[in-house]
Amino acid sequence: MTPTVHGSEFAQLRAFVSVAEHASFSRAAEQLGITPSSLSQTIRNLEERLSLRLFNRTTRSVALTPAGDALYSASALPWTRSQRHWRTHRISGTALPGASGFTPPG
Repeated sequence: MTPTVHGSEFAQLRAFVSVAEHASFSRAAEQLGITPSSLSQTIRNLEERLSLRLFNRTTRSVALTPAGDALYSASALPWTRSQRHWRTHRISGTALPGASGFTPPG
């Protein structure tokens, strides 16, 4: 059986990848169109759900922990591919199979 990713989990993963790629909560929040405090809460919720610390945070830096690095390695490539897929369909104006009435992320 294939695991199902729910909307909140998808948003958490999207937020995680953005923070990992920007190494900054403020830049990631800007890219996602949310406040840094909302982004920070989303990441905290993800960390609590996974029972893992994903980032080492200081007032001046953000870095992946070993657990965060493992999650990023597992999620970044599929995330990038899915974003590219959505963009291709948006630009071409074609519908995704089975996606009637669905608005893609980003």
